[in-house]
Amino acid sequence: MGDPARAQVLRQDLWGTNSYVNAAVASGNLLYIGGSFTYVGPYTGSGVPIAASTGQVITPFPKVNGTVFCAVPDGAGGFYIGGGFTSVGGVSRNRLAHILADNSVADWNPGADGNVRTMVVSGSLLYIGGDFTHIAGQARNRLAALDAPSGLATGWDPNAGLTVYTIAVSGSTVYVGGNFVTIGSQFRNYIAAVDVTTGTVTSWNPNANQQVFALVVSGSTVYAGGVFTTIGARFRNYIAALDANTGSALTSWDPNASSYVHTLLLDGSTLYVGGNFGHRERHELESQREWR
Repeated sequence: MGDPARAQVLRQDLWGTNSYVNAAVASGNLLYIGGSFTYVGPYTGSGVPIAASTGQVITPFPKVNGTVFCAVPDGAGGFYIGGGFTSVGGVSRNRLAHILADNSVADWNPGADGNVRTMVVSGSLLYIGGDFTHIAGQARNRLAALDAPSGLATGWDPNAGLTVYTIAVSGSTVYVGGNFVTIGSQFRNYIAAVDVTTGTVTSWNPNANQQVFALVVSGSTVYAGGVFTTIGARFRNYIAALDANTGSALTSWDPNASSYVHTLLLDGSTLYVGGNFGHRERHELESQREWR
């Protein structure tokens, strides 16, 4: 009989490259490699914290074995993360995990049966959207609220028909965007507003013609980005400002992006925009309307 089969485990403490290695030669204690890469560094997994002041990766940090789509601070130096992963730091975690300030993986373990694509902390609640139909042991179609400390699902259950990509909470309203055309048994094309307490869909209905990937709220204005070319009863290419009360697109704000918008970040009076367009762009929310 031959030797029994042995599983081969890839070492995760070795360095790697960001593209092909075409040549490798050893000389003494040196290994020279060449190829089409532009970076060589340690394997980090799919999510890492980076020091804002230096740009350096903060280590050690538990390695994530799959895609991370979203992360939010826990208010105590740690992070909640969501994505398509099944383990974090070698600990089984289905698409949701809590990493503490000391970089350990918390016992917190709601688990979801589909990708978690967005999350927002509001008080003691964690609003979560994605592709899942069950989360924290409860049936919840693509949108749920968890008690952040315990990870237990609340009774909030808006019931989105398809994927939720983005959530923004403002006062008594939860704004959601995604790939859905129904939510809470109401027809809502890709964008909707839900009561923060009851989960009931409100009358707010901008009616986009394609997916909404990003939402942020500033006062009485909801900024939306995505694949759409009409929203709020106006032609708007991939980005728009909507009245938070009526859902109508603001007539005076039309940056006219050249392609899809995937993410929005509001910092004071500046809205930073990321997506498939060809230029690095930002837009001033005050009197200026030029792209920079």
